Amino acid sequence: MIKEDRLRMIRAVRFASRFEYEIEESTRKAVQEYAPKILTVSWERIREELEKILVHRNRSIGIKLLDELGLLEHVLPEITKMKGAKQPDNLHPEGDVFTHTLLTISHLEDPNWVLAMGALLHDVAKPVTWELRDGRIRFPYHEGVGAEMAGNICDRLRTSKEEKERIAWLVKRHMAFKDARKMKMSTLKRLLSHPDYPLLAEVCRVDALASTGDLSDYNYCQEMRGRLKEEEIKPQRLVNGYDLIALGLKPGPPFSGILDRLYDEQLEGRLRTREEALNEAREMVAEVLGGGIKGRKGDGSIFKKGDN
Repeated sequence: MIKEDRLRMIRAVRFASRFEYEIEESTRKAVQEYAPKILTVSWERIREELEKILVHRNRSIGIKLLDELGLLEHVLPEITKMKGAKQPDNLHPEGDVFTHTLLTISHLEDPNWVLAMGALLHDVAKPVTWELRDGRIRFPYHEGVGAEMAGNICDRLRTSKEEKERIAWLVKRHMAFKDARKMKMSTLKRLLSHPDYPLLAEVCRVDALASTGDLSDYNYCQEMRGRLKEEEIKPQRLVNGYDLIALGLKPGPPFSGILDRLYDEQLEGRLRTREEALNEAREMVAEVLGGGIKGRKGDGSIFKKGDN
């Protein structure tokens, strides 16, 4: 039967994990033998089966079984490379990255494909960024590297562009909650107002549960999200692009920098009225039109780093 349709190998895993039964020894051996042939199946069909595994409550059993049968190394080799990737004992008493990842996804409650993939791939770059420095295990920039890897995996699985971008964002931002208390209010509000904040919160929650169990960062962000009113988190902009044009600035690169800076100051509470925002915008536009970006008093530039 496997020869007729190689996808039945993954389907066997799905049924076994979903209904919690043991795969017969003869079937296990057949799957292990033909596992490399899974790559003859279209990625679209593979993705469909993986999605059905990941959105079910027994998803961690399914991933572990895919690994035991030799299928995981062909469809998601990045996950198998997590095995043996050590982590700091004080932060991850549960063990290596693979163990942590299985625990992470096991804590998810009724996830969709985007959330399940975000949780599965949140530490995908740890094996490739692993280093021992000053006697400590570190994973420098694993969020950013992981986001890129997640995007490549999504491309391989023929995930839609929208879902790919959302999954990559979850991976890139999964450490954000740890820095929440140190964030400027404008940065925190941008995080809390993101359309996929609820999914990110869930990734951060299960990530914590799968390690030390410390939910203080998660609780802080959830508390702030509940305390701040919607109009405080994502207020309507006091100034827009049309206002900048009216002030004499032609559409171009400076636009986004000025608008972002004005909105940050609005989120920080330094600009409360449209009149205040227009006065600030007028000064910024004057600097641009006056022969370059020379900066504002007390600030290195009217743009934040990376805006221009």
